[in-house]
Amino acid sequence: MLIHGLGSSSRVYSNISKYDFFRKNFNVLFIDLVGYGNSDKPMEFDYSIKSQALACLHLIDYLGINSTHIIAHSMGGVVAQYICESIKVKSFINCEGNLTLDDCKLSASIYNVGFEVFNRGGFKFLKNKYRTIPFYESLCMTNAYVMYESSKSLVEVCKTDNILERFIKLDTGKMYVYGERNLGKRKSQDYLRDTGIAIKHIKDSGHNMIEENPYNFYKTLIEYFSDANSFEAL
Repeated sequence: MLIHGLGSSSRVYSNISKYDFFRKNFNVLFIDLVGYGNSDKPMEFDYSIKSQALACLHLIDYLGINSTHIIAHSMGGVVAQYICESIKVKSFINCEGNLTLDDCKLSASIYNVGFEVFNRGGFKFLKNKYRTIPFYESLCMTNAYVMYESSKSLVEVCKTDNILERFIKLDTGKMYVYGERNLGKRKSQDYLRDTGIAIKHIKDSGHNMIEENPYNFYKTLIEYFSDANSFEAL
């Protein structure tokens, strides 16, 4: 199960189809969270992290999935945390998922300006900022309301829900993945270092390591899943 981050979509994982390992060993589920990608964007949905997790859990139940690995990026890592606390999963690969309030960079900047300012010009500014990278395509598939409400919820849960401690205590196979250029930039790195959780760094990449260095990213995943202690074909 592949879960994207704030402003993104399942397109971020499109390169996974190039690797035979995943085609041969897994049924891959690409998820567009509510409000993102090709999913609906209802105004009555609250776009909270917990509601997104609940929607994913309903989908898992609807599809009859009884065993899964989860790969999640950025905001998707927090959504996945709640999923992993609700059902038993085979493993959880957390790709720079928010663990503390300090990790909320983009989301905090959106939340702090307020919806009126973000809706009036902030979202347009954001799209112009990312116009030259693949993230832009997904960003154009969402809207200011979805982005703001998602950012608000993300900041709030990272402030109050002890996500870092809950990730450390999560009883499943897990790995945390950083972009190499972000080494030393997140306070949570110090806490994770001595926990025994597998930590990997994707060279020549930053926060969006999945698209910035897909070869090294998927090579890292293949190495992890090939470990007899963590891998079971699905």
